[in-house]
Amino acid sequence: MEEAPLGLVVPEYMDVDSIEDLRENTNSVGDNTDYTITGIEPGAGQMQLTEEDVMPEYGLDDWTLQASSSPSMAASLGDAIENEEPIVVTLWSPHWTFSEYDLKYLEDPENIYGDPDNINTIVRSGLEEDAPKAHKILDQFKWSKEQIGEVMVKINEGMDPAEAAEEWVNNNQDTVSEWTKGTE
Repeated sequence: MEEAPLGLVVPEYMDVDSIEDLRENTNSVGDNTDYTITGIEPGAGQMQLTEEDVMPEYGLDDWTLQASSSPSMAASLGDAIENEEPIVVTLWSPHWTFSEYDLKYLEDPENIYGDPDNINTIVRSGLEEDAPKAHKILDQFKWSKEQIGEVMVKINEGMDPAEAAEEWVNNNQDTVSEWTKGTE
């Protein structure tokens, strides 16, 4: 998967586009969110980066990064969206919330969060010789954030992960055939 970013995220309906906009408070985002960024687990790298680098760099001295958990952050995000309230959260892609809600990353002009990463398949040495078909499938395996998001939403809604994957495979045979091309 290519372009897997992380950063601060808001619902699309919010009139804010950049982390700088939080500092400037030209649109009352701070007042309307109690100057709180809803985060995830306190030990997560994204939380440390946000608190130690992002917030000081952008002058978010009045803001608090509230640690919680990934599920609690997602629940708070869902509640805010249901009530069309403002919220700022720490988030990354791929994440099921991007398939469920209209969200946007706040621009990071200083690139403190860095460029988006790629998620790559890694295999053990010798797999190509021991299992050439499996190696070929893994080498050809590629899907988008939207595709994985479809599976993640099903799992989040309570579907067994294996069942969610099987359903996705059954409904996306064109993509699967690209992964398995040359292994028949």
